[in-house]
Amino acid sequence: MICKQDIITIYQYISRKVDNRPDWQFTPTAKQEVMFTNYVQLLEKEYGMRSIGRRFVMEYFAYQYLRWFEKDDTRFGSTVMISWLIGKKAFERWMVRSDGWLFRARQKILGPYAIALESIFPLSGTRYDAAALFSHEELIKERFRGSVDRIGHCVESTTLFNRRSKWCITCSDKKSCKDLLRAMYPSLYLQRGYGTKD
Repeated sequence: MICKQDIITIYQYISRKVDNRPDWQFTPTAKQEVMFTNYVQLLEKEYGMRSIGRRFVMEYFAYQYLRWFEKDDTRFGSTVMISWLIGKKAFERWMVRSDGWLFRARQKILGPYAIALESIFPLSGTRYDAAALFSHEELIKERFRGSVDRIGHCVESTTLFNRRSKWCITCSDKKSCKDLLRAMYPSLYLQRGYGTKD
């Protein structure tokens, strides 16, 4: 379950990365606090809060940043206003987003800016096994193994190439999938033992 403070923390983290302001502190005004409360209510109404997690919110912000990414023709210059990301119109855009949005968000926002949920909320007391197989990912890889756009499905719904997966090992797209893993999730690529730090 997500709380308002987690949403604010995720917003601050992504804004720091995208705007290249590592020390920027976001302190919401009273009006912005209301915006965040309204956003939480929209999420609750649409999804129910039990089904919303931090990853969902991070991907939501990445999707919203796509619209404003490298856009400098507004009266605010290149600054992205919080209302453009969590306001009612932004949420309506989210609800009618097109297929492939997550791939574009990973390609243009999450990957290039090295945005990772684990950097915001480290896994405490648990060692994350980057090479572990996840049953939900394996089901997706199996389901689309004969599909022409199987790599698109993997980009959208998995953490990409994993040499422990029988579906990855036998896939004809494994080389390009591994290249995507390196570009989109460089730390995961290294943790899986596919390269060395430069």
